[in-house]
Amino acid sequence: MNFVRLNWSKQIILYLLLFCGANAIRAQVSAPNLACISTDLGGNTSLSWAPPADPLNQFVSYDIWTFNIFTGTSNLIGTVGNIAATSYTQNGGLGNFQSVCYYVTTNYNDGVLQSSTPSDTICNLYMQANPSITPGFVTLEWNEAYYGGGTNPNSYLISVENPIGVWTQVASIPYDPGYNLFEYEVTECNADLNFQIQLQGSTGCFFSSNIDGGNYSDEADALPPIVNTVSVDSLLENAFIEWEPSVSADVAGYIIYECINNFTFAIDTIFDPNATSYMNNTSSANTSSEGYTIAAFDDCFVMGEPDPGPAANGCSETIYLQTSWSACQSDVTLFWSAYDAWTNGVQEYRIFAQETTALGLVQASFLLATVDGNNTNFIHTGATLSSTYRYRVQAVENITGNTSESNTRVQLLFYPEAPVGTRIATATVQAPNDVLIAVEVDENNIFTNTYILERRQLGQSITGPFEFEEIAVQSAGAGANAISFNDLDVSTSDTQYDYRIIVENGCNDKIDTTEIARPMLLTGVANTERLVNTIFWTPYIDWDFGVSDYEIYRSNEPGELGDLLVSMPGGVSSFEDDVSDLLYTPGEFCYTIQANETPGFNIAFNSLSNQRCITQEPKIWVPNAFVVGGFNSTFQPVISFADFERYDMYIFNRWGDLVYETDLIEEGWNGAANGNESGETLMEGVYTYFIKVQDGAGRVYERRGTLTLLNGKE
Repeated sequence: MNFVRLNWSKQIILYLLLFCGANAIRAQVSAPNLACISTDLGGNTSLSWAPPADPLNQFVSYDIWTFNIFTGTSNLIGTVGNIAATSYTQNGGLGNFQSVCYYVTTNYNDGVLQSSTPSDTICNLYMQANPSITPGFVTLEWNEAYYGGGTNPNSYLISVENPIGVWTQVASIPYDPGYNLFEYEVTECNADLNFQIQLQGSTGCFFSSNIDGGNYSDEADALPPIVNTVSVDSLLENAFIEWEPSVSADVAGYIIYECINNFTFAIDTIFDPNATSYMNNTSSANTSSEGYTIAAFDDCFVMGEPDPGPAANGCSETIYLQTSWSACQSDVTLFWSAYDAWTNGVQEYRIFAQETTALGLVQASFLLATVDGNNTNFIHTGATLSSTYRYRVQAVENITGNTSESNTRVQLLFYPEAPVGTRIATATVQAPNDVLIAVEVDENNIFTNTYILERRQLGQSITGPFEFEEIAVQSAGAGANAISFNDLDVSTSDTQYDYRIIVENGCNDKIDTTEIARPMLLTGVANTERLVNTIFWTPYIDWDFGVSDYEIYRSNEPGELGDLLVSMPGGVSSFEDDVSDLLYTPGEFCYTIQANETPGFNIAFNSLSNQRCITQEPKIWVPNAFVVGGFNSTFQPVISFADFERYDMYIFNRWGDLVYETDLIEEGWNGAANGNESGETLMEGVYTYFIKVQDGAGRVYERRGTLTLLNGKE
């Protein structure tokens, strides 16, 4: 019997009208509970059901019907005469080519041959496995199994055969009459795959679809990993990237890209699917911001090389931290590039600092400050001058708490400390009104410093000791090893001075003061009785190791150093010079002391005192008589310690007349008058002399007296 089946509700009405009639609804045996259809390898479909109850033994047979869901027509394909039968197989392999829907009716005889209402209509699962429009996937599509109601089935179970003979369940998706599609990702580079769909029916049996498949390849690119952070290693200062693994099942590794000028360059390949981080050992993240991204590749290589999928969205750039600082200031400005790689944005930036003191003590790193994620600068106030600070900035992502570290920025707050070894090498007298102050400075000093010369006059004023006063200023920079000053406003012959150098740095702070340097003051007296000159000098003060010796120089000309007379030990401060054998010199003796430094760590210097000139008074011995023609035949005084270039002698008779004069010390009076060419001797008698002579210092000495002229001629 054939039926035209338009839809399920119409079918019920049609059955009622044809088989039951208006007054004959008396079926005693119902249709079996049709549960499942399975398709074997040959495409033959096997229906299974649960037999109905037949308490009156009215069963005649089961009629197996196919139902065309498109035309609504039914076709009897077989009859089963055993009520205990639970299955029927339709051969012919149709299940491998299409979906066939079935229902079953029961024929029974309750006095009249009757046919039951149809069972639920169910269809075999006809599945097709075709390459997806998405490369690397297989699209599995199948028909709905139930067209006639029944209880809600369980989930579709999807299995794949790979390798041949080994079936593995790969998915379980909930039953949904409106959903019969599944995308299977191919993870093999090239494989023969078969697929089958199963669905557990209402009685516990399983719908089993046909088996379909083919040769497929993994043409899908591996999905990119999710980049958690691009950061800078705090020890090596190398950029590194951390990520969440790609969700693709067949990931074989990753390719790391560096982003330079809007281009990406592959810098390394990681053949480890479980890798989650990478450090660039050739990074320069301490000098600029660096960008990185990453792509995954599967195990399907192309010509032996990895075939990467798309890279993670955008290039994540490291935070590049910079600092600025003005000399002598205790504030450091930090500014950095914003970290914009996170979808969730930056919650905050944390600024960390580590201080190394001027003595080299390294303090523990500490959290200096936290600023809002929209800020990219911070001022560190109150930093310690002369310390070195290591700064780092850490970005913190909203929600996730992921972090990214900046490069380390080292800022030396180089407070211009005092240069090493500044000292007054010597303070030496160059002239009566000129003192040279030579200063040694540190040639390794990298800063420009100001050197202030201060002077103090020794002595007492009305209010007390004289104070230091600034008299000269010089600057010296890197590489300079010496500077010098000339103090021209002094009187070195009678006043002693102290000198010191004040060192002032570029911050206008006085950072060092040298020891006091005190030039020698030389004095002396002449002992005209003993014909000795005694000199005294104040010690030279400044040198660390003191004075090794004092050299005494003597000259007959002021302003000239003269010859070395003697060397005295460093602890001596006086000397007596016997000049008795120098009677025929002008009588002026000029002394200069040279102090010599005891050698130590520095080059030994020397210092000259002022020059002190001591004059012995002229010695004049005048005879009181002479005998012309006798043993002492001329009148000639004996003079020492005089300037013989400044000599005059006059002879007067008793009436006061000038009878003789000369300016030559070596010339005596023979008793004749000047101009007497005959040389006739004047008469015997008493005469008056006047002698005038200068000492070596130009002072005039005069001597007057009488003498007796005797004539020894017969």
